Amino acid sequence: MPLLRFAVEFAALYLGGPLIILELRRPGILFGLIWVAAIVAFLAIRGEKPQPHDVRRELRAIFLRFAILAPIIVALTARFWPETLLSLPLQKPRFWLLIMVLYPVLSVWPQEVLYRAFLFARYRSLFRSDTGIIIASALAFGFAHVIFLN
Repeated sequence: MPLLRFAVEFAALYLGGPLIILELRRPGILFGLIWVAAIVAFLAIRGEKPQPHDVRRELRAIFLRFAILAPIIVALTARFWPETLLSLPLQKPRFWLLIMVLYPVLSVWPQEVLYRAFLFARYRSLFRSDTGIIIASALAFGFAHVIFLN
């Protein structure tokens, strides 16, 4: 029975939450709600011990992916959508700079807490494997962004 409760809770939070925010269609509510949810989630897991991991290996993998994929993405953008390549920093440099400075502070941390730390700590038993929880996290994170049309 606890698995059913976790499944319902997971669906309510990661499916219902974005759908409710989409339905409300009120600018500004997203950041407020995501911060409240992230703080509650952070407090809920603050006593959890993080799973050990090899930071150097993980960073190497991240940089390798970036080194391979970034040039491909730039080349595809230049080929198929040249008018959009670097359009934001070129057309609105101050706004772009504001995004570069504020987005990590206002949005990245709460998303990291909700879609990785909390989700992994709270719902690991629901998905039973590292692959399952990673897929669930990716789908929930992707759904939140698709539903908000970004």
